[in-house]
Amino acid sequence: SSRMPPPLVPPLRFAMVEEGIYRGAYPSLINLRFLARLRLKTVISLLPEPPSADLVRWCEEEGIALHAEVVAPFREEVVLSHEKVNALLSRLVALDAGPVYLHCLDGVCVTGTVVLCLRKLQRWAATAAAAEYSRFARDGGDVPHLPPSHVSRFVSAWRPEPRRALPQHLPRWLALHLGDAGGAPSAAQRDHER
Repeated sequence: SSRMPPPLVPPLRFAMVEEGIYRGAYPSLINLRFLARLRLKTVISLLPEPPSADLVRWCEEEGIALHAEVVAPFREEVVLSHEKVNALLSRLVALDAGPVYLHCLDGVCVTGTVVLCLRKLQRWAATAAAAEYSRFARDGGDVPHLPPSHVSRFVSAWRPEPRRALPQHLPRWLALHLGDAGGAPSAAQRDHER
């Protein structure tokens, strides 16, 4: 009898942010088969301590660039600087870095803050970005939580600097939000040009 392969298990709070950008919680061993199917080129780990040897080894075996930042949990304040967010966003949207998996410990606060800044860069309405954040920030029940006040203040104070902080060539989905039709062509456009 043929054996079924083990089931694919996404990391907790896994979701696609944009084409080629995924978010979620710290991946455990059971999640690695799922993540391998995404053909990731980069994993961005925002953790209070360096990633586990298992994650480091898996990234090496898969040829994935692991970019680890030591980020303390956000208790009463956001411990990222605006400059660090700019650097993370630049790495996140770099065309040669994707597909990218962005994660923190639980996939909520640190990851959510970086995604909130990406949404601000994309000119999303603050209420829409906060609603997206709340979908990942639930307690034991099904009650969504808006971003904590210290996260909202951080994102409000953060000023996107697309021309200074981002790579020259952007994914088309971001270039269009920034009013730059000269972004990288989409896969469909590249196919059409052949």
